[in-house]
Amino acid sequence: MIIKNPPMMIESLSGIRALAILLVLFRHGVKGALEKFNINIDSPFVIFMINGWSGVDLFFVLSGFLIGYHLQNRWPNEPSKFESFIRSYIYKRCVRILPIYYASIAVVLLLPASIYSIHSHNVTYDLAIHSVFLQDYLGSNFIVSLWSLASEIKFYILAPLILYFFLKVNSKILLIITFTVISLILYSQYIALSEELSFISYSHFFWKYRAPFHYAFLGLFIGMILATFYARDGIPLWIKNKGNIVVLFSLALLTFILSSQSYASDNANWLLTIFIIAISIALYSLLILGAIYSKSLINKILSSKISHFISKISYPLYAIHMVVIPYSLQLSNSILQFVVIYILSSVLSAYILHIFIENPFMKLKRNF
Repeated sequence: MIIKNPPMMIESLSGIRALAILLVLFRHGVKGALEKFNINIDSPFVIFMINGWSGVDLFFVLSGFLIGYHLQNRWPNEPSKFESFIRSYIYKRCVRILPIYYASIAVVLLLPASIYSIHSHNVTYDLAIHSVFLQDYLGSNFIVSLWSLASEIKFYILAPLILYFFLKVNSKILLIITFTVISLILYSQYIALSEELSFISYSHFFWKYRAPFHYAFLGLFIGMILATFYARDGIPLWIKNKGNIVVLFSLALLTFILSSQSYASDNANWLLTIFIIAISIALYSLLILGAIYSKSLINKILSSKISHFISKISYPLYAIHMVVIPYSLQLSNSILQFVVIYILSSVLSAYILHIFIENPFMKLKRNF
């Protein structure tokens, strides 16, 4: 082992991870329900759920933070230990991500079309794409939500290199780099979108401006920046001292933004959408920092058993929840029936994957 004292788990981040997966469940659940049931899409509550795609950005920021946090706490002091450190990192990332990833793909390939129908015209081609994690660029035709895992894998590969550079520069330089990266990503999106002369559908926007790693990178990068300043004790005092207020402020503003209008429909203003994504990433960053320094009731809620349970199954839940939507709709005669069947079947499926796939491999990870 490289590190004798592994970094402590930040319990309150369980609640943040739980929030992220709930937002994603809302998004895909309400999209499925709209295909069969009459729902008032002008309701602020429904609009909020439609905008649940924003939960992926929360996942990205949180993932970037946790990778940065654990890497910095495990970073070897001696150059001679760096090779074994990298081997350990790669092994643990593979054990954490790959079993559930490939298990979910296997499930959809084995399920009969009456339960879940994949959108692949060439299964061999799509398997090849998913095997090398290029579905963020070439389409995720097995389970759409797996696009984000392709971006995360690419970030995991780059993370040690990025952190190695971060450790070489002071905080002022790091801030300049942060604002430069943010500006370049947003400006490149703005220029590319401005050159689109025709009507842009949601699908076109998603696969060209949302899913590709070079755009998804923003949230992951910001998360690692947060972890770096956190490790340097560079978080502003007003956040440290007012963690509860930061959490409540972030949640209130996010709720207002996400319930105001749909930012991901065919008639959306896509320049506004990329702005909203950037604002959401900033607010999610505040939310994560606020959660870390939260106290009393808010900390207890974020660290509660239910938050921990949802967080624990969040990865298999993310991977498998879209698979149960079509059959949940078939079994439902009302929106209430659909919600109950969708949630229960998603949680049950995720828990089964957690117990029989994820947990055994996690034990291997802990023993390495």
